[in-house]
Amino acid sequence: MFNRVNLNDPIFQRRRGDQIYVWYSPESTSSVRNFHQTSMNNYEDVFNLTMTYRRDSDVINPYGTLPSIKSSLLEQHDSLSSDALDKVVTNKKNGIIWVASNCGVTSGAKMRMKIVEDLKRSQVGWMLDVYGLCGDGKTFTQDRSGFNNMNELIKSYKFYLAFENSYHCRDYITEKFWENSLLNAVVPVVWGPTREDVMTVAPPHSFIHVEDFKNISDLADYLLYLDRNDTAYREYFNWWFEPTEDIEEPVALCKLCLMYESRKRRPSSIKNLKHLFYDRENEECL
Repeated sequence: MFNRVNLNDPIFQRRRGDQIYVWYSPESTSSVRNFHQTSMNNYEDVFNLTMTYRRDSDVINPYGTLPSIKSSLLEQHDSLSSDALDKVVTNKKNGIIWVASNCGVTSGAKMRMKIVEDLKRSQVGWMLDVYGLCGDGKTFTQDRSGFNNMNELIKSYKFYLAFENSYHCRDYITEKFWENSLLNAVVPVVWGPTREDVMTVAPPHSFIHVEDFKNISDLADYLLYLDRNDTAYREYFNWWFEPTEDIEEPVALCKLCLMYESRKRRPSSIKNLKHLFYDRENEECL
């Protein structure tokens, strides 16, 4: 794990010649550098592979994939059919929900909090409920029961604010989008990643991006329109009915194991990890 690296640890001194070290991080580049203060000084020739959510990693470790989401949805519903979607939409009695507890620890968290506050003051303020420490004291227990209760509640809403704690960090699209939104059959309202990054991995016409609107009032007007128009709202689930590849490209630990077994990995160490992870990042992220 990136925040546990100590180059003075004996494990780095007694390393075997055939041993590979993988630099792993689930956190955004912004959080790694600015919040965790990870400088990556003296990391030259230490690691052989990178494993992160970023698509330029040696081993991609995404927070979610479309095939896995569809597979999980099929465990919840008999089929991803029009009738199944009818039941889902009919059971939605609430408007917009956001669950968050980082209200300003990172710069991105401060930015998203401002957007939520603006939404609260807008014409959709009455239909926006906030849970977690950023809300009005409405939280969930930190166990399996609390997790299940949160997801059951989210399913009763039409929109989920999939707001990341970082801004324009490459490929940083977390469980807020995949699990809290798509897996719960809720339309994600996205902020944080660029529209282009989301479009690369998301089903077409499955999300609403904050940056597509000139201001919060325009966004609020559109959410009101969808709330009152089931036909237009249902179009955000047309991806349910589209075919998906049955065989998914291995990712994360499965991919790492395959690379190790087949020896399809870099023969040498990473010369400049700082360049790979920081210098190739979007400027707005850092």
